[in-house]
Amino acid sequence: MSRGEMALRDIMVTELLTVFEDETMQRPALFFKEFPFHHLPVLNRDVHLVGMLSSTDLAQISSGFSLFEMQDRAQYDDAIFQSTLVKDVMSKQIFSMHPQQTIAEAYDQFRQGTFRAIPIVDGDQVVGLVTPLDIIEALLNS
Repeated sequence: MSRGEMALRDIMVTELLTVFEDETMQRPALFFKEFPFHHLPVLNRDVHLVGMLSSTDLAQISSGFSLFEMQDRAQYDDAIFQSTLVKDVMSKQIFSMHPQQTIAEAYDQFRQGTFRAIPIVDGDQVVGLVTPLDIIEALLNS
């Protein structure tokens, strides 16, 4: 088997944090602050994948960088996060793959530049996540 034929199930991250589309941005903001993740799968209440949320999405609604000091930045961000729903910020255009698909297939998708993380779905359950870094690490370690 060539390295490109390696299955996604062998390289995917399986310890996932997920969020619900109808919750506020408070919990995702905490996740991005506390954990080294840059992407969160978004689920509906039936636990089906409906979108992806990235740390970039969060940055776009926060007070962000300013040349001027903003003393109330944390309070401002907290107010925004409390009043904004995940579904209003997430990427609704999602692409998923199956655990048995190969890293070569995932690479082809990443090469197109549309996605930075691909949720791995088995049936209707999110079972993992793959990023370009996961592919690089798998190739270097094989």
